[in-house]
Amino acid sequence: MKQILFNPFDIGKWFVLGFTAWLATLASGSSQGTGGTGGTGDTAGALDDPQIVEEAFGEAKDWVMENWEWVVGAGVLIALIVVVVTVVVTWVQSRGKFMLLDNVVNNRALVGQPWKEFRSEGNSLFLWSLVFSLIAFLVFGGSIGGLGWLIYLQLNANDFIWTGPLIGYGAGFVGLLFLLGIGFAYITRLLEDFVIPLMYQRRLKTTEAWRVFLSLHSQNVGSFIAYFLWVALLGLAWGIAIFAFVLLTCCIGGILLAIPYLGTVLLLPMLVFLRALGPSFLGQFGDEFNLWKGTQLEVQS
Repeated sequence: MKQILFNPFDIGKWFVLGFTAWLATLASGSSQGTGGTGGTGDTAGALDDPQIVEEAFGEAKDWVMENWEWVVGAGVLIALIVVVVTVVVTWVQSRGKFMLLDNVVNNRALVGQPWKEFRSEGNSLFLWSLVFSLIAFLVFGGSIGGLGWLIYLQLNANDFIWTGPLIGYGAGFVGLLFLLGIGFAYITRLLEDFVIPLMYQRRLKTTEAWRVFLSLHSQNVGSFIAYFLWVALLGLAWGIAIFAFVLLTCCIGGILLAIPYLGTVLLLPMLVFLRALGPSFLGQFGDEFNLWKGTQLEVQS
């Protein structure tokens, strides 16, 4: 990271490299805001009156039933917009991941060349990511739907009380979501840190790179699990550091970090470090996995 960003320091290189990092993390970042209280003491008191709440829900239900065509149409339109935006962002991000990796490996800041050069790999990653996201959506959606059905079967129509079975379902559901979340996070980390570098190095499609990696993974399961846990702790430490930075700057730093592209440039040292971390770990398994073999950075080191 020191050789890439600070030896020598080039502000132009920072902004170009930051642009590729922004593309690579386009769908990963999220802007977080704080919501207002949204009400007054009078409103809170009104919500405590079951009759008022029931009347409000009744009016809302009547309005929806009277305007169901508009409600359904608006819902479908919003869903289509979300799907289109998600697909476009995922496509751009998939290409951006190879652009950032290429710049980190070769210690340079290019946009046009890696964008064209890794078109095939980027498109392959894009399609794989869409399928993976759909599977994740169906798995989590199915789990939530299943819990909802169990609760529906157990609930008393006249008395909404959490019975023993419902508590058990709830606890099991939380545990299931936790395990599913860990599993999908593990797959995502392996894809980001090892499969994409193998695609870049050997010009492989995503499924082909997975085959190569899984062969290595099966022989070093413990090492990759330890790596996953270490990166998770590292991410937690980064999060705490960013939170402290926001507090120490009286939220001014948070506003700057929330600005698209500019926030990525400010976090560039962290992003470059994390981008190089997986390939560096992968290189310990032999020269055939070393992305820096024969590059400028290897000669300088």
